[in-house]
Amino acid sequence: MAKTVAEIMHPDFFHASQSDSIGQVLQDMAELGIGAAPVLDLAGHPLGMATVREIDGCRRVEELCEQLHQPVVTLHQDTPIDSAARTLAAHDADILVLVDDQGVAVGGLRALDLLRAMLGLAPSGPERERSEASRIGWSRGALLDLDSVHHVSPSPGIILLDPGAGDARPNIVWAEACDNVRERLDEMLRQPQDDAALEELLGAYPRRVIFHVLVVNDPERRARLLRSLRAVLARRRAEPANSAVS
Repeated sequence: MAKTVAEIMHPDFFHASQSDSIGQVLQDMAELGIGAAPVLDLAGHPLGMATVREIDGCRRVEELCEQLHQPVVTLHQDTPIDSAARTLAAHDADILVLVDDQGVAVGGLRALDLLRAMLGLAPSGPERERSEASRIGWSRGALLDLDSVHHVSPSPGIILLDPGAGDARPNIVWAEACDNVRERLDEMLRQPQDDAALEELLGAYPRRVIFHVLVVNDPERRARLLRSLRAVLARRRAEPANSAVS
């Protein structure tokens, strides 16, 4: 059984950095379905926690860093697991950020990671990476046709649509949630759509629309994620044409 948090931490935990763009941070948080994230300086030192609302209200991450009010709960990477669990509970925090002797962030831990570790169930190494990928991973982009759709799992989740104009970068223009992503995608192919924008997107020929899906079984998390995604899309549409989201 693991003894210290360093043995179960996620070295690639999600965080915002001073070098990131606001648009990219918001998009990543929406895709992950999280409402707050630690912000690090360029050297990797934790500056504070930022919510989606706070991030969305800023034009640059530098501006965000000046307005952080909630501190990051940090622990040294050699802290025993039981002590880390007590700290997390005492601060009612979403995540613990683990730091080295210089105070640089080296990993992150959530309550579920600590609970699994205390029960001797914590996945590690490749097993943990597979678990995380299956929990939060979007499917790879696929052409919206019958063959691709019939390979999709008939599960509840989120659908993203990209017009597929040949650009190298994704251009997501539509997001929606449903109880069965395969059935919903099939409806998009076979039936007229009530929403005019969606009908125009799907009605273009030759059809080059690309879809991504994310399986999300919990309806509350699904709704929360959809709200975040649509907020990101609305913000992107409202930006001037010469202001690219990177």
